[in-house]
Amino acid sequence: MKATIRSVSLVGSLLIAPLLFAEGETGTSVISSEDNSLSQETFSSAVIPDGQTLPRNVIRARVATRSTLAGSKTYDENGTETASSIDPDILGAALLVDFGITEQVSAGLMVPYRVRNNLSFNDPKIAAVSEKTGKTGLGDLEIGVLYNFLRNDMWRLSAGLGGRLATGAYSDIPGAYLTPGKGFNEIGLRLNADFQPVYGLWVSLQHQEEIAVSSAERKESTLNQHEVVAASYKTDKKGLSRNGFAQAAYGLRAASSHLKALYVKGRYAYAYDAKEESNSLNPRINEKKAAFTQFVGAGAGLDGRAYNMPLALEAYYQVPVAGTNNPVASKTLDLTLSSYIQI
Repeated sequence: MKATIRSVSLVGSLLIAPLLFAEGETGTSVISSEDNSLSQETFSSAVIPDGQTLPRNVIRARVATRSTLAGSKTYDENGTETASSIDPDILGAALLVDFGITEQVSAGLMVPYRVRNNLSFNDPKIAAVSEKTGKTGLGDLEIGVLYNFLRNDMWRLSAGLGGRLATGAYSDIPGAYLTPGKGFNEIGLRLNADFQPVYGLWVSLQHQEEIAVSSAERKESTLNQHEVVAASYKTDKKGLSRNGFAQAAYGLRAASSHLKALYVKGRYAYAYDAKEESNSLNPRINEKKAAFTQFVGAGAGLDGRAYNMPLALEAYYQVPVAGTNNPVASKTLDLTLSSYIQI
């Protein structure tokens, strides 16, 4: 049985949300939202607008992980929700490095790595087939730029352009196994609007569109033995994929100076995966319908710059709440450690 894990991709900061973290990046850092600096003396709030670029000559390095949690859901073509018979056990990690070229332009690179890539089956009929350990290793590299074209005390407006390179293993892995890569080269456009209605509170909107610029090719495999057969098949994405979020983030320094290093956030996110068509010999995978999934999440973080340490730590938890045509929508937990260097 071939399961499509649509909601657990690692995708990054300057790119498109489904590129580093498919449901959007954290958008928080130790940079002051007022003066775009790294100094403790000008520290104002732990919350940073999602569309804000890095200061000139500042490097941000992040180590991020995303893990799936038990309790996946299935959404059929009518949007009916049921408990999924498949639970992915996936752990992804990524190294993200971005650099402030100017005060308005940042560029970034993400190197993802799939640490664990397993499936477990709750349906006895499926479990009889077998539980499978998928391929691990390097994923699809991502690069991107972000341009902040409007910035004042209340607003940030930015646009980003990014790309994903199909460097992760995919084509030589049997179709019944999970893979580190997606097989497609893709480009995307990201738009951000951030608004600060009151001190310490940032309301952020992000939307991005992606299009595949190449086909993906993969080996056929049998259902029971999961063995490679001679034939391979080509898959094409039809149309645009898109994702985004609406978020409210609050720096607790606005409530008390004793809480100056802390922030909390809540988010609604959405992801639309374009329809896929292939020339597979297996009629089950000749067409993959477009899928739409909605999520809600909450997170909290600690900004070390409040204590003269250029570090930040965040935890973010997300659950699917609605969707269509998604056989496996998973709960996820993200952990991100960030560090900053002025050169």
